[in-house]
Amino acid sequence: MNKAIITAMLMLSISFVGCIDEDVPDSTIEPTGASDMDSLERRINDLENETSDLRKDNDKLKNQIDLLHEENHNFSISYDELVLAQENLSTEIAQLQEQIRELQNDEGANNTELIEQIEALEEKVEELEEDIEELNNFREGMYNQLYLLRDLDARPVEFDDWGGKCISGCGIRAYEDFGYVSVTFNSYIHEGILYFVGENNGNGSLWRTNGNGFGTFKVHDAVVDRYTDFYSNIDGFFFKGYDEQYEEEIWFSDGQNQNTYRVTNDFGSSNYGGPTMEVVYNDWVFYTVYSALNGGSYSLWKASNGFEQQYIRSLGYMSNFHATSNGFFFQGSIENGNDLNRQWWFSDGTEEGTHLVKEINPNGSNYFPASLVKDDILYFSGSNENDEREFWRSDGTENGTYIVINLNGNQSANINEITESNGRFYFRADDGGETHFWSSNGTADGTFIVKRNISNAWAYIIGSNNNITYFTLNDHNAPSGETDSIWSTEGSEDTTEHTLNAPISIPSYGTALIENVLYFRHGAYGSGIGNEVWRMDLENNLTSLLHDIYPGEGDSNPTGFVVYKNKLFFGAYEPAFGAEIWYITV
Repeated sequence: MNKAIITAMLMLSISFVGCIDEDVPDSTIEPTGASDMDSLERRINDLENETSDLRKDNDKLKNQIDLLHEENHNFSISYDELVLAQENLSTEIAQLQEQIRELQNDEGANNTELIEQIEALEEKVEELEEDIEELNNFREGMYNQLYLLRDLDARPVEFDDWGGKCISGCGIRAYEDFGYVSVTFNSYIHEGILYFVGENNGNGSLWRTNGNGFGTFKVHDAVVDRYTDFYSNIDGFFFKGYDEQYEEEIWFSDGQNQNTYRVTNDFGSSNYGGPTMEVVYNDWVFYTVYSALNGGSYSLWKASNGFEQQYIRSLGYMSNFHATSNGFFFQGSIENGNDLNRQWWFSDGTEEGTHLVKEINPNGSNYFPASLVKDDILYFSGSNENDEREFWRSDGTENGTYIVINLNGNQSANINEITESNGRFYFRADDGGETHFWSSNGTADGTFIVKRNISNAWAYIIGSNNNITYFTLNDHNAPSGETDSIWSTEGSEDTTEHTLNAPISIPSYGTALIENVLYFRHGAYGSGIGNEVWRMDLENNLTSLLHDIYPGEGDSNPTGFVVYKNKLFFGAYEPAFGAEIWYITV
């Protein structure tokens, strides 16, 4: 290619993120002399070499995809042919059996030959069923293959001797403590792109991927909080970042390098690590800032991605924000330094539009251990003036805030968690005699027991499929082999069915249910296997190790499961690659 054309292309491409080299500086290169031109030509040659290497990688990836499509096509043909053969043989057997019944009515008939034919056909059917099962196993294997997304840091793996932090060879955060490596994979899907916090010489940085290695690159060199939350507005998303001048602040990005920047300032030196993002409403990000002065207080602010900041008001305590279509709820306390007497507040994003919803418990401390918003209604576990913790709802007004149903009379129902699935709310609660697993549509008449008598067990929702909600029961007092069980329900006791008893323990979080297959992390140390990826087929009651990424007793510690483009992505550690992002096809 002509050097002049390449030079022009390079000058244009520098302003676009998505260049092949994510480390290209933001500033425009302006040659002013021979030395600058020599440097530019060397850069062009480097980019040509990198482009050539990436094209080779892309060709390899295309060949792998074509091979997978070909295998899938061949499998589909073989599978369809076997199913058709099985159906034809079953039809032939049915016809022969009908002939036997007719001959049995004829006392002088000899049906020995027909019986032999049926037996021979039944043997063929058994063989076909074995072939079909083998093909099904092949299909399961083909759609659960393990892939490394990309070796984001190809340097040798090295951990800091003092703090245990991975300082080389890890694409995502990892720490080593006495040989055990913990991994953090923090990701967020926005507008069809998977964003994640990668490593940049020991610091977090913002990356993006379209699901394959060729489309995975760093967005910006800004230092990103590895545990940041992400909040979207119409233009992009907000996240927590750091720079030397302003320390920890709120940043914004639309996924492009040139549109990634800091939107708050002057809060980085405040107590407890600068501003805390709480909620996005009307495309503004609302955040709180803590001050230790006068016993401690919180101030509520908002910022746009247009560099505008506005103060809203201050309270002694603020937390647990939930957005609605016309504002947001949050827990607040008027008295400085007092986070016990919490009440629910509502705000439309202005100082005059921020108000106390209702003083639910005026006699003492108030505690809301569980809360969520569905269709602009806040559902929560709250204590009234008698310290009875029940199931409540609120529309943001005093009259519209009330107990949905009193499950335990003058005693507390002890509701600590609420989970929404298929339009219903699930929680564990006492009714005065026993502890049950309940579901509700947000009304008293629509609140039912799902599973009775679980005083010694904890129930966790693991997902849903075809309007069926699945949950686990963890009961350490149950007989061996029954401590972990999986159940399905449509929200009432008569629709609740036992699915299986799990042969191994199931974690209460960090699982992924895809159709009827549950993916999760488990360590079978008694069998010489560390923490790895396992799968549990709920339909066929089959549980197996899916991939031993760190072979033997080593722990790959898969974490951060996220489903994206028919793939299950997660972070995991492997000694040769370090902590990187992996995926399986599902």
